[in-house]
Amino acid sequence: MNKLETREQFEARYTAESSGVVFGDNMVSMPCTCDDGVGPTHWAAIRNTPEAIQSHLDHEACLNDIRKE
Repeated sequence: MNKLETREQFEARYTAESSGVVFGDNMVSMPCTCDDGVGPTHWAAIRNTPEAIQSHLDHEACLNDIRKE
């Protein structure tokens, strides 16, 4: 990926590259600011469970706190 994708582009690409992924069913896409992606904010595929979603939100909060230091 050489440029930032829209959520729709990300989901289409991720679905095409992965088996059994259905966004809104077993996966959700969420904004992500980790250093693994392209640009300051990109998309992450997160399992659609309360625990996985909360884990991602907690990780984003941690990254935000680190950046404030």
